[in-house]
Amino acid sequence: MALRFLKYERGNSLIEALLVLPLFLMLFFLLIEIDFVVCDWAAVNYATASAAAKASSEGRFSESIRQETSSYLKQWTANGKDPGVDFLAGAPYYSSDTLVIWGTPAGMNE
Repeated sequence: MALRFLKYERGNSLIEALLVLPLFLMLFFLLIEIDFVVCDWAAVNYATASAAAKASSEGRFSESIRQETSSYLKQWTANGKDPGVDFLAGAPYYSSDTLVIWGTPAGMNE
């Protein structure tokens, strides 16, 4: 009696799809999220390198360089959270929703 049910294969592909489809969807969305992270990393890396190059050519880390860097970061990072930017920070600190741009005080080395 039990062997009779084993020979019927109707619906097997549906069961297999139900088992495999969530794994493929998780992998797909994981790749999209990784793309956002890599894009943000590249934007922050470029903004940091540009700010360092401008600061070294001017001889100081001026407020205009900080503002340019903050506007670049607001434009080119993923805006899922829309982070705030503190470009007048005199010392580093951690804030989960703020990008902190800090260096020597803006009036120093003028």
